[in-house]
Amino acid sequence: MNDREIILLVGAEGGGVTLYAVRDGEGWRFSFKMVDQTPIMLDGKEIVRESPLVESWDEALKMLDRYPWARLSPIRVHPAFRKAVWSAVQQRYTGTDPHRDLARWRDRCDVEA
Repeated sequence: MNDREIILLVGAEGGGVTLYAVRDGEGWRFSFKMVDQTPIMLDGKEIVRESPLVESWDEALKMLDRYPWARLSPIRVHPAFRKAVWSAVQQRYTGTDPHRDLARWRDRCDVEA
């Protein structure tokens, strides 16, 4: 997967989740990579999980939903997916103050408050 693009990069202390995509003649195909370096602090090995490619945005979200990605800190959102990511984050939001809690997501997705 040499031509993969970062669609979404979210971070947390000790790791993060990256959603990648490749474009082909039929559209986008997605995969993700999760890195957890927390075990290193306990003399363990870093945990890395990668997925195979999936064919749709819905399948990509199902992969991501194995982790609390929407509660992590957004670092990068691909411009072509800002609207879709913003919608997905809003659907997963469970807090009490969306204006404050979603400010970083709003910024990365280039959404006005």
